[in-house]
Amino acid sequence: MKIKLFIHIGQPKTGSSAIQAFLNYNRENLTKNYKVLYPNFFEDDFGKGFQHNHELIFTNAKLNNDYSGCIETFKKCKIYCEQHKITKLVISSEGFGWEWWPELLRQIIDATDFDFKIVLYLRRQDYWIESAWKQWGHKIGEYHSIHDFLCKSQMNWNLVLKNWLAVFDSKDLIVRPFEKNVIGDDVVQDFFGIIGIQDKSGFKEPPDNNLNVNSGLSPEVVEILRICNYMNFKTDDNSLLDFMYASLSERFKKRNPFKGYGFLTIEEREKIVSKYEESNLEIAKIFFATERERLFLDTVKEIDEKHIFNGLTLENTIPIFVELLFHQFKEINMLKNKNLEFSKQLSNSFKHITHNISFSEVEMNELFFNVIIEHHLFDKKMKENDLLFKSSGNDPYFVFANVLPSRLVKAVQISIQAPEETVFQLFYSTEELPVFMPYYSITHSVSSVTSCLTLWLPKPMLIRYFRVDPGTLPGNYMINKLFIGF
Repeated sequence: MKIKLFIHIGQPKTGSSAIQAFLNYNRENLTKNYKVLYPNFFEDDFGKGFQHNHELIFTNAKLNNDYSGCIETFKKCKIYCEQHKITKLVISSEGFGWEWWPELLRQIIDATDFDFKIVLYLRRQDYWIESAWKQWGHKIGEYHSIHDFLCKSQMNWNLVLKNWLAVFDSKDLIVRPFEKNVIGDDVVQDFFGIIGIQDKSGFKEPPDNNLNVNSGLSPEVVEILRICNYMNFKTDDNSLLDFMYASLSERFKKRNPFKGYGFLTIEEREKIVSKYEESNLEIAKIFFATERERLFLDTVKEIDEKHIFNGLTLENTIPIFVELLFHQFKEINMLKNKNLEFSKQLSNSFKHITHNISFSEVEMNELFFNVIIEHHLFDKKMKENDLLFKSSGNDPYFVFANVLPSRLVKAVQISIQAPEETVFQLFYSTEELPVFMPYYSITHSVSSVTSCLTLWLPKPMLIRYFRVDPGTLPGNYMINKLFIGF
């Protein structure tokens, strides 16, 4: 039997992050027990490790104007599936609107001979524009309200689908209206049903953060973020949004994707739905024939819009800032206590550690070519034995794999220079916790003078990946020594 390939193409704002997170955190379980591979292209073993989605393998191919490497990776992936008796392969990236993607996927499928289905969720335009506004529209300085954003947004899903139907047959696509009457309360369960898994109760739930859920924030919080959008360096900079999501209580979060945010009135919603009614009917005819007369069955009249957002007031703003301040107060106290505890542990074990450790040097050239993820970095280059790079913002970081993942890491030594005095932070991930979390990190001050740091782990650990946050400032950075202590 042919391997079945499911290609999840979005669209954005239809629960894609939740689907990707669930697949990512259950990768090994899916591979071993269900013969379903959600591949990690960062690893030689596609069935292990951590990769949220597959955007990079496709966008890098387009950026380099060379599809051959991407196609070869999928050929290797097919061999891996055959060797491990994998019957289903799942790929996910929110690339519904990429005009070039259908042709690349066509070449991959022709080269690998997968049996395939393309999975697409579509959201009604009035719901979509609200969700897009709260996620990225508010970050764009030229838009002062959702109405400005609405005027510049193209939401004719039929036009985008024509690009796909120029390359694939309509029978190749599974189109799912993002409505409760179709997918129920859980889009992840609906997607799992498509790939043949009817019960997801035995799987691991991903951590509740903005990357994994993209849950909404209240209209008041979104408006505060809009006013402060000058602090975002680009539309995919989620640092402010992540801060709000991590710091605020459930009172300021929106969990139900089938309820509006209150940015639009009933009349405005009706106008949007009417504008795209004809194109939505065309989609229904193509993919549902007589099975479903309209693409979206819910009506605007069914929406409960008792609380239309009318702007910020003292009453709806002060509680937000008090919660933020109180959260920071608790975080600072927690860090103080952890630092005291760690200092005691380090003091008691320092002599023992120093007599039972050997350092292995990571060559800067090796580090340069093995960075797998980077953020706010540009102009990265080698000069003699030094790794030089620049930061375009206040959150630079890069991720690299441990050179000896089978040995217990006790410490890391690094020689680093920053543009001026700032805070260096080293995150580390393990098999048990494959994500980067603040309490699995070590901080140290650095300056424009080369700082030689020795960073001791609380206990020896099997480390999979390191994330280096060299500072919190834009400007020039340099690393010229890196050792891992075992």
